[in-house]
Amino acid sequence: MYNYTAPNGLHDGGIYYLRNKRSGKYVSIENSSINNEANIQQWEKEFSPHFRFKLSYLGNNLYSLKPISNLDLAMDVEGGSLLPGANVRQYTWNNTSAQKWLITINTDSTYTISPQCATYNALSVVSPYLENGNNIASNYNTYADEQKWYFEETTNSNIAITNYYDDSMNIRWNATNSQLEQAISSYSNCAGQAKL
Repeated sequence: MYNYTAPNGLHDGGIYYLRNKRSGKYVSIENSSINNEANIQQWEKEFSPHFRFKLSYLGNNLYSLKPISNLDLAMDVEGGSLLPGANVRQYTWNNTSAQKWLITINTDSTYTISPQCATYNALSVVSPYLENGNNIASNYNTYADEQKWYFEETTNSNIAITNYYDDSMNIRWNATNSQLEQAISSYSNCAGQAKL
C-alpha cells in the first residue's frame, strides 16, 4: 500500500517501466550494469530489473527514479548540467537537484520528466529516436514525442515457471497479475506448473 498518491496519478513507492511515446521503447541501464555512472539508454522491453524504476515522492512535486537493479543509485543528470543535451546516467544517490525530477502529466496521458537542475529541459531520446541503444539526455523541452513518457506500473516479484518433464528448465518472470495469467495459460500447453 502506498502512502501518497500524486496529483498526476503516480504512486509514491510505485515500480514502473518508462516507455517513450515516439519510439515505443523503454528506459534501461546500458549492459544491465549495477555500477555507478552506467549510462541510461532506450531498448525494447525486457522483464529485467534494469528496466524498472522505483518512483519516490520527495515533496514539492519532485521525485527520484531509482533502478530496481541497484536502489543505491538514481537517475541523474551528469554533473548537474544546466545545458540542453546533458547526458543522463545512474549515479550514487546524493539528494541533489540532478537527481530530483519534476513530473507533469500531458493532455495525451503521457508525462514530461524534467530535472530540478534545469526544469526547462526534459528527459529525451536522442536522434535517430527509434533504435535500440539510442541515448537518453536532458534536452530543451519542446514537448516533442521523444520527450513524452508512459509510466507502466509493475511489480518487483519474481515468478518461476518450471517444466514438469525437465525440472532444470527454470524461467524467471517479472510480471503483473495479468501477465502471469497469460504466461500460465500459454505454458499449460507444454504441461507446465507455475510456482510462486
